[in-house]
Amino acid sequence: MKEEQPKPTPAPHPELEQTGTYKVQAGSYKDKKLANSHAAVLKSKGFDAIVKEEAGQYKVQCGAFSNKGNATALADKIKGAGFDAIVKGTEDSVWVGRCTGDGVNVRKGPGTNYGIISGPYKTLNKGNLMDVINKEPGWYQVLIAKKYSGFISAKYIEKV
Repeated sequence: MKEEQPKPTPAPHPELEQTGTYKVQAGSYKDKKLANSHAAVLKSKGFDAIVKEEAGQYKVQCGAFSNKGNATALADKIKGAGFDAIVKGTEDSVWVGRCTGDGVNVRKGPGTNYGIISGPYKTLNKGNLMDVINKEPGWYQVLIAKKYSGFISAKYIEKV
């Protein structure tokens, strides 16, 4: 067991979007019950967690920070406890991206170690357009058809 962990400081109103905010996301689910269950497990481990609906998915959010380093530190603590976590930043505005390759996998997280999303957009082909909503090292988080969220390697996306 770990010694006392400092509790992350949640944003006073996580539902408000603010420029320069970095959110720590610890899961994304189609089923609200699964999201609530995961949030309860995180809470039992000492992390603050809320469920927020976004683009047809239920996101488990564990904090929001104006400093990316603080958000990354919390994500690292969550990962150290055996859970997945990513930092979503709003510092860059949303832009339209075009896929530059054929059969490009759309993944559940920023890395080849994450599975491929379910639904009609498991892969993209050259010329497919999407909204780019976030950047992770070497990866972009994209929103396809205003409904399907996933991650694509940055080498396969160009700005339109």
